[in-house]
Amino acid sequence: MDQKRPVILNWFGTSQGLLSLGFGLTFIHLFWYGSVWTAWLALVCYAPFLAWLRLYSKRPFLAGWTFGLWYAVLNNYWLGQFIGKWTQSVFIGGLAVFIVGAVWGVFHGASAVVAKKFLGSSGLKGVIAPVVLWLPDLLRSYIPEFAYPFTPLGEPLVVYSIPIVFAPHCYLVSLIICAFSAYCCGGQRESNPLFKSIVFCGLVVLGMALSPGPKTTPVSSRIALGQLGFDLAYTEDGLKPFKIREAANDLIRQARAQKADVLILPEAVAAFATTPNTAFDLPPDMPVLFGAQRGTGPRYQSAYLWDTKGFQYTDKTRLVVFGEYVPLRGIIPYPAGFQLPSGDLAEGEAKLLTLPNGLKIGTMICFESLFPGAARNLKNLDADVLSIISLDDWYMGTSAIPRLEIAARWRAVETGKWIFRVGSLGKTMVIDPKGRIRAELPTGERKLLVYEL
Repeated sequence: MDQKRPVILNWFGTSQGLLSLGFGLTFIHLFWYGSVWTAWLALVCYAPFLAWLRLYSKRPFLAGWTFGLWYAVLNNYWLGQFIGKWTQSVFIGGLAVFIVGAVWGVFHGASAVVAKKFLGSSGLKGVIAPVVLWLPDLLRSYIPEFAYPFTPLGEPLVVYSIPIVFAPHCYLVSLIICAFSAYCCGGQRESNPLFKSIVFCGLVVLGMALSPGPKTTPVSSRIALGQLGFDLAYTEDGLKPFKIREAANDLIRQARAQKADVLILPEAVAAFATTPNTAFDLPPDMPVLFGAQRGTGPRYQSAYLWDTKGFQYTDKTRLVVFGEYVPLRGIIPYPAGFQLPSGDLAEGEAKLLTLPNGLKIGTMICFESLFPGAARNLKNLDADVLSIISLDDWYMGTSAIPRLEIAARWRAVETGKWIFRVGSLGKTMVIDPKGRIRAELPTGERKLLVYEL
């Protein structure tokens, strides 16, 4: 062990090792809120844990597992709140989050065992350490039940994105975070740390300069986003159709007056069993895109486009685990109360929705925007723009809201597409291909946003 280690590393050692875990995790948790100033702290947020792991931990798997468990709970406590509301059981909500965290911890535990062998090493071994920290989390992202792209990164760094082809941008930034954090907790044999830091920041700035600028679409369009302005999730079922009708018809009138080419409304404003049935009036001269459940067995979460002549639809391909379906039902002996109020939904097939003017819209439904693959599939179908229709009311007051906003910005950067996001209460916004918010509505108000491409 290096006898000349800095005082700060001594402070993080032995009896205060757990404090270092909390320090790093608290930083990660705060980064969701989008501050461009605190975003840069992400570069060292992982370092306290790694320093403790390198210098003091004799059980690296347990250390990594503890880190992963706590990290997953902080990232997913909104899921516990959500499930608790649906099942009316705080215990069931907490159990679901703990199960996710316990399994998630295995990935961090495995990476900690390998990384400990290389942390603080010079030369090629020093390069291996951040890679072995990063790879297990990337592999986890391809397992449906654990595919949330929550990596050790400051997500607001989306505004400093660097073009990449072999992995989603958020995972590229995650690799940078791991590398810089590993360097910060490395051995004292490294020379010229200030010079290396300046070079690193220079590369980040170069990446910003080389990032693609906003792209124009093949078809000029006026796209209207309609925010209903009331709580669609928790409004009584008997009142919901009347409130939807009032708000949607008002927004439709405004959008027609402004000659919009399409009005996009949120998720879950209608339900199609076998025939179309909307509480609001569909205009004869303006397309309307909105969310609805369709079918009876199986049932799908879908997006419908009224194109003035008929309906087109696309289905949700990424469902909310423990929210829209329960994994391994029939195999795992879940508690008797572990039932979703409306039953499990089924995954569908994504398709593009085409406006009469020829504009092709790829639509993600709420939770799907967390996944790079969902947006990439729509891009591969040759979408001109992407839309996200969401029902964020379930998550108001939780950390899910800023998480969903920043995820939408990542999807714009990764696909190079404009994104139009609509929620019933918010977040309703227009995002350009560099992840910048070009226009946004205030949360909780009934308003129309018209943006011309």
